[in-house]
Amino acid sequence: VGLGVTKVSTDAPGWTFTEDEQPLFRVAGCGTVVWSLEDWKGGPCGVATNAADGTLEFPRLLPGYYWLRGGTNEFSFCVVRRDPCRDVGSFFATDSALSECSRPGAYACPWYGGDSVRVTAELLGRCGIVHTRERLYWSAMEPKCGEYDFSHFLSSARKMKENGVYALGLISSTPSWMRRPGRSLPGDLIATYRFMAAAAKAFEPYYDAWEFWNEPDLRSTSEPVWEYAAALKAAALGARAGSETTGVLPGSLSCIDSAGFARTMFENDLPKYVQALNIHTYHAPKDLARWSALNRSFLADCGIPDWQVWLTESGTDLESHGRLPSVFKGLMAHDAEQEMIVSEFAVKDAVLQRFHGTFRNWLFLFGVYNERHGEKDWG
Repeated sequence: VGLGVTKVSTDAPGWTFTEDEQPLFRVAGCGTVVWSLEDWKGGPCGVATNAADGTLEFPRLLPGYYWLRGGTNEFSFCVVRRDPCRDVGSFFATDSALSECSRPGAYACPWYGGDSVRVTAELLGRCGIVHTRERLYWSAMEPKCGEYDFSHFLSSARKMKENGVYALGLISSTPSWMRRPGRSLPGDLIATYRFMAAAAKAFEPYYDAWEFWNEPDLRSTSEPVWEYAAALKAAALGARAGSETTGVLPGSLSCIDSAGFARTMFENDLPKYVQALNIHTYHAPKDLARWSALNRSFLADCGIPDWQVWLTESGTDLESHGRLPSVFKGLMAHDAEQEMIVSEFAVKDAVLQRFHGTFRNWLFLFGVYNERHGEKDWG
């Protein structure tokens, strides 16, 4: 982290220590400075002076968020439990898009020789997260018909598993050899079946479920809903042929009432092929009761009132656009107040979603990602 002429670094990946690790930093460019340690509320937790060689250390700390302030400089770090609860059936999950949002160069990564995928996977594990959502591009994994190359995404999957994290795999991006003019979905359903069978088999040790296409009711598809339903059926049959234990979801919906897309999709016999409603929401907490009731009413109308609801993206705009320039030119970042707003939302959202019966909630996003011309900071 660069603070004017002061540079502060640490060996703890992502500035995240476990409670049995001593917070140790290296300071350069500021001489000898007295540093005050505060908790996230501003309560005093200690004082230390960096040594002549730049070493700055504090005793072990309880889990929590901390600020270090010295002179005109300040920076934050966190401490997490050494052995966090790791319930495979956990309700709480997070979208990470690991292979995309943590690809080399996605963020400044001085750890592990720049292996940012490894750093993010380790942070997921340190935070006690068991389930994440990964994006896989079919076009990259089958560049030629019948020639599969899963190596890139398998490498990320292995790093996740080493940290106790399993993935929900999102498949998208039709290969060029199958792409049709003006169309986005695969036109060869036999090839779709074969690809999903091969992928489900290859990723079986690392993935516990698959979804086919992201928000097909929006811009990711140009075809009518029944063509999407046909492609999804082929994908679901293929996934189950490749792995009998892997779950299959429909593509994530942006909402229930998208010009009838959701209803028409389910009227095409999809409940025979998939196992849950897959949906996204960016509603404020005060609107979640109405949103959840709409989902349940829709499922009842479809004759499947007891189906699970998987919320594979859950996020907020409550904090508005980033107020601070980030380390990347043109991208904005949250300030301290905005970080607190997002942190408060994450807790309230998880509690309310659980209360309203959501099976699992993937917070968006654990990683580094900006939208809206760089102004919206999701990470």
